[in-house]
Amino acid sequence: AGAGWLILSLIIPFTSIRAADFRSTDSSGNITLDKSIETKNLFIAGNELNIETKAIQKDLFAFGMNIHVDTHVEQGTFIAGKDVEIRGWYGGNLFAAGSTISIDAEVMGDVFLFCNQWSIKQGAVIHGDVYVGSGTGYLDGTINGTLNGGGNEFYLNGTVEKATKLTVVKTLTIGERAKLALLQYQAVQEAKVMDGAQIQTTEFT
Repeated sequence: AGAGWLILSLIIPFTSIRAADFRSTDSSGNITLDKSIETKNLFIAGNELNIETKAIQKDLFAFGMNIHVDTHVEQGTFIAGKDVEIRGWYGGNLFAAGSTISIDAEVMGDVFLFCNQWSIKQGAVIHGDVYVGSGTGYLDGTINGTLNGGGNEFYLNGTVEKATKLTVVKTLTIGERAKLALLQYQAVQEAKVMDGAQIQTTEFT
């Protein structure tokens, strides 16, 4: 996740941070923001973060240990923590770094994940492209763009409307509910494809 922190630090728009609404935590480093809160840019850092604001009109910046987000963000989202759970609706690109990242949300832009383990849940919809650098990845939701990146293990049991391009260190498993347009991957062994999986074109090297 250290590389993820570095990447996030390079891409975060500092002009948005300067204009952000900074929220402070309690003495234990924890904070909960409920549905009564609506703001423009929101910057929050601490230990346990529970962000369930009504709406964020521009960008969200959240940095902590355990982070739960369930909100509406009009523009970009930047999150770094240990365990990260993301729900809600996101109008721009989403950048997240951590140990484990779980996404059960609708994202209108691209998604960038840098972590030990990521999962895109069954109800999630990503309208843009997804870029991953991880140990293990689980896809059960829908990606309307492409899926790109590398990692140790991938379990794909969702939909990728465009190309899936992966570098696999250990294993790639294609589940019975998977619907993939182009599967293009590099690995030491061929993928395990379950009965029922739908793959239009496969390229294995």
